[in-house]
Amino acid sequence: MKQMDVDAVIIKGMDNIYYLTGFRGSEGGLLVTKGDVVLLIDFRYLTHAAEVTRGVTIVEIKDKENPLATLSERYGIKRLGFDSFNTTYQVYQKWKEALPQIEFVPVGAELESIRAQKEPEEILAIRRAIQVATEAFTLMLGKIAPGRTEKQVAAELDHAMRSLGAEGPSFETIVASGERAALPHAQPTDKPLQKGEAVIIDFGCQLVDTRATRPAP
Repeated sequence: MKQMDVDAVIIKGMDNIYYLTGFRGSEGGLLVTKGDVVLLIDFRYLTHAAEVTRGVTIVEIKDKENPLATLSERYGIKRLGFDSFNTTYQVYQKWKEALPQIEFVPVGAELESIRAQKEPEEILAIRRAIQVATEAFTLMLGKIAPGRTEKQVAAELDHAMRSLGAEGPSFETIVASGERAALPHAQPTDKPLQKGEAVIIDFGCQLVDTRATRPAP
C-alpha cells in the first residue's frame, strides 16, 4: 500500500479475495488496511468464512448499512485504493456518493501484478495441481470410449480430480468430439463419442489452499 500511496484497498474480485484469505463465495468484499484485513460478507457465509480464514476480521453486511463508511472512519482512511478490474461503475458511483470525503484510487493493475509473482510454496502448489490433474486423466483414460457422452466423460474426469484431493475443476471441463472439437470453449453435451473421431479435452483443477492469510498488498 505504501507503493500505491493509499491508506487501504477495497477488493471486490472473488479470485483476489480467495488468493488473500482462502474464502470463496458468490459475492463479498475485502478491506485491506495497514494493520488489518477485513472480510465483508452477508450472513450466508459467516460460518464458512470463520472455518477457512485465519487472521481475518469478519464483518457481516446487513441491509441498509454501509460498513465501508464505518470502517473508513475507524481506520482513518483518506485515500482508498479499489480493485478497478473487478469493481463495476455502479458500485464505484455508490461509494463516491456515500463517501465524498474519501479519494478513490484505481489499483487494479497493482493487485494483478502481486498475484503474478509466485512464491516458492505457490509454485509447489501449482506442480501438485498438475500432478493431480494428470493422475486423474490417466485413471479415466480407458473410459473415453465410443458410446460415452461428452457429459459423462467430463463428469468422470471431474470426479477423478476430486477423489485425488482437488477442490474442483479450475474451470468448466471441456469435452468436445467430432465436428464439435473445432468449437472454442465448447461445453460438454449429450452427444455420444463415435469411433475414429477426434476428442478434445481441456481441464485443470484447484487444490485447497491451507496456508495462512497472505501479507497485505
